[in-house]
Amino acid sequence: ANGMCLEKLIQERLHIPTRLVLRAQDNPKWFRAREQVQLAFPSTRSWSFRYANGAEFNQARSQQKQWLLGIKQTVGALQYPTPNETIINDQWLTLLESQTSDCSNMQCLNDMLKLLNMTWHRSDRPMYGPRVETEATTSRTTPPNKTSDNEENVSSDVPFFSIPHVYADAFVSDDCLDILYDDLRAFFYLDENICYERPDPTETVLHLRNFLTEMPRRGLVLGYEELEPSQMAQKLFCGGSNFSIDAGLYQRNNNVSHSTQPHLAIVSRFDTHVRDYARALNDSGWQVRHIQQKKQRKGVHEGNADFCFLASAETEIVGLRISSYFQFAGILGNASLVRMYSVDSPQTRARHLNYYTYPFKHPELQRRFRFENVESVETAQS
Repeated sequence: ANGMCLEKLIQERLHIPTRLVLRAQDNPKWFRAREQVQLAFPSTRSWSFRYANGAEFNQARSQQKQWLLGIKQTVGALQYPTPNETIINDQWLTLLESQTSDCSNMQCLNDMLKLLNMTWHRSDRPMYGPRVETEATTSRTTPPNKTSDNEENVSSDVPFFSIPHVYADAFVSDDCLDILYDDLRAFFYLDENICYERPDPTETVLHLRNFLTEMPRRGLVLGYEELEPSQMAQKLFCGGSNFSIDAGLYQRNNNVSHSTQPHLAIVSRFDTHVRDYARALNDSGWQVRHIQQKKQRKGVHEGNADFCFLASAETEIVGLRISSYFQFAGILGNASLVRMYSVDSPQTRARHLNYYTYPFKHPELQRRFRFENVESVETAQS
């Protein structure tokens, strides 16, 4: 998605014709993810995921780096737009090499565009491969021709890469999301065949990522922390922060029939601790059900089915901000409110993940997305 953002910015602001190509990882987890993505999103089925995996791209990256270093050593600095404004140093040399999560805010993107615009029009720009004089390349998506379904096959065209080119390996930043929101929703449409169960129209959906089940030691060090069950019930679902929660508290406190309790569905990749969350949320006035789709329909992957469930919610979905899975379901889905929370704890503070907010400009993002920052038990007691 970040590559799509760069493509849009380069074409609209610099008027440089741009195409995006993909570079795949080589591990079993990635191959499983590719299969699920192509099942979920028909628009990705013609992509060549390994177009930039060959020696040609490695050679182009090496040639670009040496070229930029040569400019720096010869000229001392590249200036833009006036000789008094120096915009290249050792850090700048990496701007075209890797647009990561550390360099995906708008200031960094603007710096990258300046550097690309300067270098693209230099008379000593290397020409690499056919047609590079008319196209800029970044790593993400569709090559000239569709490849076969065999992942080992690549396009029949000889891969070609422009110099300069931009290498993007980050998920979409909020700066880019503001720009790309409508494009993402139009491009990544769901194949209904991946869906099984759907939420009730008035049902809130909670996504438990369960990072610490997947990576109990490393996850905590990285700050991949979720609220504990009692905290979740008290601070996210009993704070009167929206109408459905207010209604749930009113119904519980006024002995309204159990059948009229607000409904909440839990989806999680792992079953661990789900019962603890369900019990705590039941005690706080919610009627809870755990969505388990693993054996309900042959041929439907539970990860895709859960994604469809989240994306199909109509009222609100709640989940951890650092989960890209949850964020993407919020972006592509129908929920009127997407509540993305961060946990403030010693571990998340060490990784700068304890607090987050962003002033979206897109009116639909302003209306739908809400960032919430919640103290952990350790932080509250300190």
